[in-house]
Amino acid sequence: MVVQSANSKLAFHDRETDISEHGIIGNCRTAALISVNGTVASLCWPYFDSPSIFARIVDVQKCVIDYYSHAKLRLKNRGGHWSMEPQMTTVSKQMYLPSTNILGTKFLADDGEFLCLQVPSAWLTI
Repeated sequence: MVVQSANSKLAFHDRETDISEHGIIGNCRTAALISVNGTVASLCWPYFDSPSIFARIVDVQKCVIDYYSHAKLRLKNRGGHWSMEPQMTTVSKQMYLPSTNILGTKFLADDGEFLCLQVPSAWLTI
């Protein structure tokens, strides 16, 4: 599976990230949804049925009505998230290593590319 975002800054800051732009990682006790721009958008810890730590996938933007002034107030990113992203404008891609559940997110820029992925050598036994 390869998911691509046109611009990591745009995907994170200016619009909701579509569910199809997420990968899932887990350890058989819990799972996290990772967006194509490197954001942990959903995570219940330490088990699947635990309260959520991050819930941005379901709560990107809330709209609250102030009953005194009848005005709509927008509160962004109340669900929480954790992210790691380059400071420059990038194109990002996400892919699983073949036959694994190891998810890699690659950031491509004019100056080069960066893939944040470290696989312990013990996992690579043949």
